[in-house]
Amino acid sequence: MKKVLIISDTPTHPTNTGNKMCILSYATLLQDMGYDVYFLYFTRERNSNTFTQNKDYWSDHFLSYQMSIIQKAVIKIVRHLPFRCFSDIWLHEPWFIKSYIKQIQKKYKFDSVILNYIWLSKIANYFQGNTVLFTHDVFSYRNLRLKGNYWVSCTPNEEAKCINRVKTVLAIQEQEAYYYKYLSYKANVYCMYSPFTFHKQEILNNKKLLFFSGSNILNIEGINHFIKNIFPELIKKFPDLELIIGGGICKHLEKDLRTTQIILKGGFDNPADFYALGDIVINPVFNGTGLKIKTFEALSYGKTVLSSTHSMEGIFSPQSCPIYKADTIDEYISHLTNILSTPHILKNNREQAESYIVSLDSYIKNILHNIL
Repeated sequence: MKKVLIISDTPTHPTNTGNKMCILSYATLLQDMGYDVYFLYFTRERNSNTFTQNKDYWSDHFLSYQMSIIQKAVIKIVRHLPFRCFSDIWLHEPWFIKSYIKQIQKKYKFDSVILNYIWLSKIANYFQGNTVLFTHDVFSYRNLRLKGNYWVSCTPNEEAKCINRVKTVLAIQEQEAYYYKYLSYKANVYCMYSPFTFHKQEILNNKKLLFFSGSNILNIEGINHFIKNIFPELIKKFPDLELIIGGGICKHLEKDLRTTQIILKGGFDNPADFYALGDIVINPVFNGTGLKIKTFEALSYGKTVLSSTHSMEGIFSPQSCPIYKADTIDEYISHLTNILSTPHILKNNREQAESYIVSLDSYIKNILHNIL
């Protein structure tokens, strides 16, 4: 049985954001494929509920490396400077980790390592074995492209240096894979997307629109735009329509936007409990990068999905993806009129969603088998 080490500064638990869900999903898929999977968590603090949850979940397959006091101090100082004087990549990569990587490699003899996010790519220089980088996102000029959603940002040269440290690069969507192929002079680049397991749920035939999201600022902007500009017109056409919102985003929505037909459900430990509330899911987010995980999570529960064009960018097999494109009021009204007036459509969409998710997972398994 081949041993695979996943290294990440994003934990798998609690699984309440898209990137956590993605990492846990492909880790679970690897286990199902017969790989012996370990998880190394690069953490700021060991005395936290998050650390304990991940240690409990991974049990004897859990490893950890704590950020040094020196690195924490430098990051704290840099954050208060009025100018950028250090690379974001350098600030986020694990300092002084070389000896620890060599130590655990000698003990466990891992066949492959999967590094999550480009700032962990330097670890590949210390690892004797197959090296894979799951990028999750493109970070070249990210803070210029996504103003207001500031995180790690770098130059194309910095990103190219990161991806060419490894043997294989996994992009999460097609457009980002094209970009990495352009930057790569050494690494093999594949588009792996994110795996999902299909969960069949009963069709309720109710008039509820579902939106499930974390508190990312771009998601907040997307649903606020929908509530202000689209939903009022929809309830004129469909008076019984309700908008059900779940997840961490509920804490950040403007109070004056709430009506009796907009219901905030808060967080859910199990997404299935939220998706069981209705048949139709919307994703009106119109900005951002990476794969829109929540769009495909909804498909994995057999839901009928109405999505903005942006949230369909770079997806797997777009010609067979059972998602309704909805950017305008007229498109929403047209799709909802068709869906709500034709009973068998919801069942047909559920069947198409299942077929699509099964095909996606088969594609991902094939890539993982080939690179590991």
